[in-house]
Amino acid sequence: MIRLKTRLIKTFSYKNKNSLFNIQSKDYFLYAIYCIINSLGSNFVTNAYHNNVSIVISYISGAMCVFLLLYETWTHNIKKYIVIYWYITLLYTLPLYSMFMVLNTSCSRFSIINFGLSALILMTLVDWIKFFYLMLIGISLGIGLYIISNGVNIKSLLLMNGFFEVIYMLIMIMSVAHVFLKKQQQFCIKTLSNMRLLAAGIAHEIRTPLASLMCNINLLKKDKRQGSSEIINEISFNITQCHHIMNSMLLNLKNKVSANTSINNVYHLVTTSINEYPLEKQEKKHIFISINKDLKIIVDPLLFKQVVFNLLNNALFYIKKKGDGVIHIYTQHNHNKVTIVFKDTGTGIPKNKISSIFQAFKSDSNIGNSIGLAFCKYVITKMNGTINCSSVYGKYTKFNITFFNHKKFEKE
Repeated sequence: MIRLKTRLIKTFSYKNKNSLFNIQSKDYFLYAIYCIINSLGSNFVTNAYHNNVSIVISYISGAMCVFLLLYETWTHNIKKYIVIYWYITLLYTLPLYSMFMVLNTSCSRFSIINFGLSALILMTLVDWIKFFYLMLIGISLGIGLYIISNGVNIKSLLLMNGFFEVIYMLIMIMSVAHVFLKKQQQFCIKTLSNMRLLAAGIAHEIRTPLASLMCNINLLKKDKRQGSSEIINEISFNITQCHHIMNSMLLNLKNKVSANTSINNVYHLVTTSINEYPLEKQEKKHIFISINKDLKIIVDPLLFKQVVFNLLNNALFYIKKKGDGVIHIYTQHNHNKVTIVFKDTGTGIPKNKISSIFQAFKSDSNIGNSIGLAFCKYVITKMNGTINCSSVYGKYTKFNITFFNHKKFEKE
C-alpha cells in the first residue's frame, strides 16, 4: 500500500518530469464547455432512466465544470491547487460519471457509446499511467456508487444485460491506450531528451568563448587609458549577464531551478531593459512608453529583461519589414493584476499563425525559429505570469504580459 501511495503521488505530482500533456487555461475552458454540453445532452436522451441519485450526480458534474470554466477568476491561492482539481474533475466527469450512467440506464446503447467517448477523450488529455489510474479508480467508484444507490448486489450486476459488452469495450480501450499512448509517450520523451541535449550543448559551446572574452577583458582592465574603463566595465557586465543566462538555461533543462523572483518596479524594469538593448538612434524614435511609475510585480529582473529584449527584437524586425511603424509599451492594472502591453504597428501576424507563435521551430521569419517567444512563455510561466498575443495582419501585433499585482500579496 505504501509503494502504491508513493507511485500515485509521483504520477500526479505537478512537477512530474514525464508529464507531456501540459494543460493551459483554454483547455480547462474547452473541456468544461464539453462536459456541460455532454451532461445536458445525456440527461435529455436518457431522461427516462433518471432517479434522484443520477440527477444529483449530474448536477455535481455540471457544478465542477462551471467552477473550472471560471478558472481565470480564481484567486492566486486557489490556483495553486488547479492540478489537483483538474484530475479530480477528470476522474468524476469521465470514468465515474459515464460508468454510473451505463449501469443506471441498464447498459443502453447511448450510454455505452458515451462511455467509450469519455475514455477516448481521457486518452487525449493524459499519459498512459494517469489514464490507467483514473480509469481504474473512476470505474470502481462508479460501480460502487451504483450498487449503494440502487441497493443491488454483485450477482445482479453481473447478470445485467449488456454488462459484459461494457467490460469487453473497457478491455479493448485499455489495450489500445496502452499500445498507442505508451508509444507516443516514449517518442515525446526521446524528442524532449534530444532537444535538451542539443540546447545543453549549445549553451556549453557559448560559455567557452565567453570565458575567453572575460579573460581578455580582465587583461584590458589593467589599461588605464582615458575612456577605456567605462567601455570595458560595460562589456564585462554584459558577459557576466550572459554567463548567468547560460547557467539558468542549463539548470532549467534539468528541471532544477525556479526563477529568482523579487519585488520590482515595472517602470524601472522596462526602461532599464530598453536602455540596455543595443538600439540604433533611428530605432529609439519608434518606441513610446506610458507606464504607471508606482506599479510593482514579483519577477526575476534578468529573465524579465530577456523577455523585453525578445519582444523588442521581434517588433523592430517587423517594423523594418513594413517600412514604417511604432512600438507602444504601456500598462493596465487593477487591484489583482498588472498587464504590461507591447504593441507594434508592424506587419502583424496572419490569423492562422497566431496559435503556434509560442511553439519552438514554428517561425516563418528569417530572424529565428520562434525559440525567443517560446523562451518568453516559458520564463513568464516560471514567474507565475501569463503571456498572450493578438494581431490584425497588416495593422498591429500586441503582446499582453500579466502578473499578479504586488499589492495583492501584501493584502494576503
